[in-house]
Amino acid sequence: MTAPISPGALIIGRLKDGRARLGGISTYQLADRLAAMTGGGTKLSANVLQNLEAGRRQQAVTVEEMLLLSLALGVPPEFFLAPPEGDRVQLAPAVVIDSEAFLAWVRGRRPLPLTDSTQYEQVSAEVLGDTGSATNADLKSEFLRNAAGMLDDFLADSDQIIRQTRGQVRDLLEELRAAVDGETSREDLLKTIDSYLARLPAS
Repeated sequence: MTAPISPGALIIGRLKDGRARLGGISTYQLADRLAAMTGGGTKLSANVLQNLEAGRRQQAVTVEEMLLLSLALGVPPEFFLAPPEGDRVQLAPAVVIDSEAFLAWVRGRRPLPLTDSTQYEQVSAEVLGDTGSATNADLKSEFLRNAAGMLDDFLADSDQIIRQTRGQVRDLLEELRAAVDGETSREDLLKTIDSYLARLPAS
């Protein structure tokens, strides 16, 4: 199992990812975007960005800087707080959570075990406008997964039924053709057709 990452390392990793998603723009190009947006009032120069990505900058990314980077990269701010699937985030020495739980917590959908769930859900509803509780979000997610699974099973069964039905119809037609081509009397031919009809379920 890989070691957990800090929130600062998560943001730096997303900074690199954000540049890659824009065709791999350089730190100089990103710094030019930031300077143009702020009228040159940002401290995020190319040199600072390079030090950030290399882990040489002692000061963590501020909230203001994260929002400016979101704007310059054309991504939602939440992008910087979305751990890659399978990663774990260490919020404190004794608080390590997986990527799914971390992102649900950031989005206001699920409290962490150490928090007051009632307070968390109340604030989430009032401030973030999330009227659905964490439980409802989980139920919706589970329902969608189950519905998708049922649909896949239904389509698979339908394909199998269609193949079986085509095979049965083909066999009946071949038998009927053989009866017509052979020296079968009209009475025997009618009996054969009646036997085919008897195999069909009543409507």
